[in-house]
Amino acid sequence: MEHCVSAFLQKQEERRYRAYVTDALMVIAGNTANFAGGSTLTERWAAAFEPRDERDGDAIAADIIRRAGLKAKEEGDGDGA
Repeated sequence: MEHCVSAFLQKQEERRYRAYVTDALMVIAGNTANFAGGSTLTERWAAAFEPRDERDGDAIAADIIRRAGLKAKEEGDGDGA
């Protein structure tokens, strides 16, 4: 079990390092492109591996409230203050 934890932590460190290096290279390339009048990258390398949630904020909040077993207060509910 200890090996699994160690391997997981090592993999996480590698991912953080790769994201750091690619972000630094993106900044360097962007500065060079701006100086030379070229174009720049529009998306981070790490963003390609992040899951994307296309829902709006209200839908995400409703899902979290539902999964937590809570009930959202409706406008007008309250103590009348």
